[in-house]
Amino acid sequence: MSSFTRERIFYEIAMSIGNSLDLEVMLKQGLSTYLRKINGLAGAVLQSRKDESGRTSFDVVYAIPRRMRRNSAVQHGLDRIPSGLDEAELKAFLAELPKQDGAGEYKRYLMDLPGFGLLLLIKSAPGLSLPELKSLAPLNAKLASACSYCVSNTRLQQEIKERKAAEENYHSIYKNAVCGIFRNTLDGRPLTANPAMAQLLGYDSLEQMSVELTNVEKHFYVNLEDRKRYLARLKKYGKVSGFEVEFYRRDGSRAWASLSARLAKDEETGNLFVEGMAEDITLRRQALDTLREAKREAERLSQLKSNFISMVSHELRTPLTSILGFTRIADKRIREVVGHANACPPDVLPRLERLMDNNEIVIAEGKRLAELINNVLDLSKLESGWFEWSMGEVPMTEMLRHSIKATGVLFSDKGLPLHQDVPDDLPVVTGDRDRLIQVVINLLSNAVKFTPEGSVSIVASVENGKVLVKVFDTGMGVPKEEENIIFDKFRQLGNVLTDKPKGTGLGLPISLEIIQHHGGELWYEPNEGGGSVFCFTIPVERPSSGVCL
Repeated sequence: MSSFTRERIFYEIAMSIGNSLDLEVMLKQGLSTYLRKINGLAGAVLQSRKDESGRTSFDVVYAIPRRMRRNSAVQHGLDRIPSGLDEAELKAFLAELPKQDGAGEYKRYLMDLPGFGLLLLIKSAPGLSLPELKSLAPLNAKLASACSYCVSNTRLQQEIKERKAAEENYHSIYKNAVCGIFRNTLDGRPLTANPAMAQLLGYDSLEQMSVELTNVEKHFYVNLEDRKRYLARLKKYGKVSGFEVEFYRRDGSRAWASLSARLAKDEETGNLFVEGMAEDITLRRQALDTLREAKREAERLSQLKSNFISMVSHELRTPLTSILGFTRIADKRIREVVGHANACPPDVLPRLERLMDNNEIVIAEGKRLAELINNVLDLSKLESGWFEWSMGEVPMTEMLRHSIKATGVLFSDKGLPLHQDVPDDLPVVTGDRDRLIQVVINLLSNAVKFTPEGSVSIVASVENGKVLVKVFDTGMGVPKEEENIIFDKFRQLGNVLTDKPKGTGLGLPISLEIIQHHGGELWYEPNEGGGSVFCFTIPVERPSSGVCL
């Protein structure tokens, strides 16, 4: 092949290679021209690829013919190309190129495409000499460069496509966002905004807002101090989040917004600006204001109720004390007269006995009413925070045994046995002894009231740093549907219209308040053998975060 002929062939091939930046289009034209000019039959361009371990293999990116038979000359040539080469093996493999093999009518030529991969050519006899193969190196370098440019172009086009899609996606989000998005200068001049921002401010369109809203500081803020605090936080921290501010709408009405923004810098000018989002929270603020007002009103009414209950209870207790006192005196005198029955006319004695029975009813109901008044006063003081606590060291063993002794007469009058398991070595706790006794007496009294027959048991132990007290009874128990309400105020078991009430309905709520003040818990469990189990705990050590005494 003469020098002139070779240069003419190179020129035509080079021109065909440079006609497109699409890899497949470029190789379709360039490789076809290449093969035609050297009288080649088939060929393939391969691109090098490294796996995760750094080993190199070669993949076909374009071949002529496009469909190759398994036993084709091209496929045989491809099968002879090694794969999974490490750095040393790759270097040694490339050093052997160009090389040729094959016998008979077909010759295979494998050449390096520097920086890209390999070129495999199939040519019929006579083949190319080694000098001719080496003379193709500049052309192969140009083909390799063209392939690399095409691959880079493909990546670039893909990046451009992805960026365009991202920009379109961002623009769609920006345009259709529910919350307002804005960008302003630090001195308050609007730069950009989305439609939701214009709507939030009461403008019909972005165009109208851009004309009429010339300064955020003057036209937006109701209180300029909010603007100062907002900018101060931005400058100090570089961003603000959830900054609530009252603002003016276009029509002069007031509303509330939550601003979240950050300081940003223009890459071209270096000027700082503010960009962020604004959410209309007017309805939420109005709802919060309504809730606060309702809370204040509820607290006021609760205080009025507590004051009323306290006043009425005091007013009832004074005359009730006198009524009970005089009734007891009258009962004592009647009993003295009845004791001297011989001195009474026969027709008077039955009347006196009926009078004694009536007095017993008055005294019993008076005691019940006095208990109700005392409980109402206690509950009122607990709710208002006026309850007086006498905190100190309380030996739990002594407190429980004192409570058991105080309720002994209730068990003997009803003929119920009381089983007790109160260890001698229960720890000393910090609490109000009298109020803890009140809780235990209330639980034991309830057990007596609601246990027609059977027995009552009280068991105490120490578990997980707490004194645990359980009161068991074999009585009527608590219906499933009432388990969640037995600690509510003025709740009593049964139907108060058909069953005679056995208490005030305040003992358990008061006991619950007392136990919770001591950092403990009070709860109900059904007794496996029938009846009820009421349990409470008192911490051995008062938590430091407990209620102030």
